[in-house]
Amino acid sequence: MNHSYMDIGQRVKTYRLNRGLSQDELAEGICSRQTISLLENGQHLPSAEFMKKIAVKLGISFHEIMVDQVNNLEAKVQLDIIKVYVETADYANALPLIEECEDREDLLEFQRRELVLLKAECLTRTGKSAEAIKLLTDLQQRLELERDADDHFMAILYDRLGTASYFLSNIANAHAYYMRAYQLTLRFPMLDLTAARISYNLGMVCRQLNRQIDSIEYLRKAESFFKVISDSKRLAQVLFELGIAYRFGGDLVRADKYLQESLVLYKQLNFVNMAYMVRESYAFTVMSRHQPEQAIEELLECIKEFEKDGNLLLVSFTYARIAYIRLKQRDIKGAEFFLQKSTDLFTKEEAFGNPRLAYVLRVKSMHYLEINNFVKCIEFSNLSSEIFDTIGLVTEAAESLKLSAEAYRRQREYKEADAVSQKIIDFLVRSKDSISKVEAYF
Repeated sequence: MNHSYMDIGQRVKTYRLNRGLSQDELAEGICSRQTISLLENGQHLPSAEFMKKIAVKLGISFHEIMVDQVNNLEAKVQLDIIKVYVETADYANALPLIEECEDREDLLEFQRRELVLLKAECLTRTGKSAEAIKLLTDLQQRLELERDADDHFMAILYDRLGTASYFLSNIANAHAYYMRAYQLTLRFPMLDLTAARISYNLGMVCRQLNRQIDSIEYLRKAESFFKVISDSKRLAQVLFELGIAYRFGGDLVRADKYLQESLVLYKQLNFVNMAYMVRESYAFTVMSRHQPEQAIEELLECIKEFEKDGNLLLVSFTYARIAYIRLKQRDIKGAEFFLQKSTDLFTKEEAFGNPRLAYVLRVKSMHYLEINNFVKCIEFSNLSSEIFDTIGLVTEAAESLKLSAEAYRRQREYKEADAVSQKIIDFLVRSKDSISKVEAYF
């Protein structure tokens, strides 16, 4: 009898008794009463997924029930526990166990590869994306050279590279990696969870690159799969992205439909913060067209929630969106008021690498254009464009630069306006070229 299993079983029994639960009550909806009895007597080998359900039923964290026992378990069980830690975003407990597991001599080659993916995910989610990319790239190059990995594993690897690049705000590289992952999923015998997740990631990045038709195609593919398996959380994410894609594609009817469906799901899941993010997007992208005052009221409600959560980035971004609506109403004073609130929350240095703050600077440039402060308009237009370009959102960079061109034209500085216009054209050509090169390569 393995003493680790006995210890885990005794811990489960202690928690169960402390909560006044019978074995039948703990087993309900999970397993049989006999399985709980065997577990508590150290006669049942629990899987990590099984123990995660038991922890939820007992109202404790997965780590709390497994603590001090994972070091004594076999490699496969340790890997399963790491997966649960990563799945539940418990990276603080995942990373030390990963490092310990790396030193195990009984770890098989395929398990070591899986461990690399798990470690990269932890690094990406804890602000160490550059380390994750190095780790993944080394593995990718080795496997490509040895031709010793199946399409499914390589698709996941490229997907992880895409996500790490995305977290570094390198959207162009993220798109390239996601595209490679997607191409590999086309060889799968059927659409599975990995393929659907990759399709979602690719669709989300295409939407940010203003490739709305492609974005909708990939997102609809993911939507169909998540509907079939009734994964409400992922379905809500897909519906949200589809709503935004349809909005920027000019189809407000479908944008309205998908954003509302997403909002309903997030409310059902009690994901309050995500529900407010959908409300914010709906208010700005759909409601503001015909009900600007109601849209502003809704956006102000969302700001209260974002402030409560301490999400100053979303607060700043949403204030800028209100300022944009006011500018469209020709309410210059109102726009100035909300822009001041927005820009008070960050510095120029903090804006670099952040597309939302680059948008704030674009709206600030629009405001200066409206009050004929052309010098400031050009300054913030160029700064916004530079940030978008650095991130890889080249079409957004071009959009910001249009304000500089207009400022020069209004000053009758046509030579400068033409030079900026040429730069805008170069941006747009570069955007198309970079995408076509990726597609040709893959």
